Amino acid sequence: MTQWLVIVAIIIILFIIFKLGSFLWRLLGLAMAIFLVWIFKDDIANWFNQTVTHINADGIDSVLNSSVDFVKETFHNVSNWVSDKIG
Repeated sequence: MTQWLVIVAIIIILFIIFKLGSFLWRLLGLAMAIFLVWIFKDDIANWFNQTVTHINADGIDSVLNSSVDFVKETFHNVSNWVSDKIG
């Protein structure tokens, strides 16, 4: 009898998910994002602290220059890849 109740409950839950899918998936995604941030909050705080320390130590000019160099290098790599695929 308990198995039938569980099966009926699962069917009802699936029906509700299909009917209210958009809202439930958004709610589930938000809950998962909050859960992941909560789990990795120490790592996120350490990364943020290191980034701010790096910016304060080297100055904002150094960080911006390295960011521009990264974008230029990435664009160059992508353009080379596209030209290899085309030609």
